[in-house]
Amino acid sequence: MVPERAIFDLFQCFEGLGGDEESHQGAGSEHELRMMPGDPQDERRLHARVPIHGRCWCESKNVTLYVQMSNISEEGLFIKTATPLEIGSCATIRLVLPETNAEVEARGEVVWTRRHREEGSLPPGMGLHFVELRQEFRDKLKNYLDTIMD
Repeated sequence: MVPERAIFDLFQCFEGLGGDEESHQGAGSEHELRMMPGDPQDERRLHARVPIHGRCWCESKNVTLYVQMSNISEEGLFIKTATPLEIGSCATIRLVLPETNAEVEARGEVVWTRRHREEGSLPPGMGLHFVELRQEFRDKLKNYLDTIMD
């Protein structure tokens, strides 16, 4: 059974309204890794992630970020930022795939964040799951990923 809150968040994501930020606040420290289903530890991934070098635009309800991408798959991407959006927030992602110059636009939901980088640890940022990706963009992304993984 899916919790009512998850249905509400998904509905808001598709409607482009964002989430109720207070409901996503964690009680832990800023060093806490906060995750939801689809987190980086989840071994149920259907698609391999590949490194990607370049920047993308990430536009949410009240903020626009121009951020470094770290890895991407057919399901989503990880972007490096010291100021990740709240879990459950939705954003429009615009990027150009390296080497192909193919433009991709998607709607994504923040499914996990890493708030702080400690010495020797992984960079802060956020994982976004694509919730809306038109077929033409999906095809461009799949072609890029197939080329990289060959």
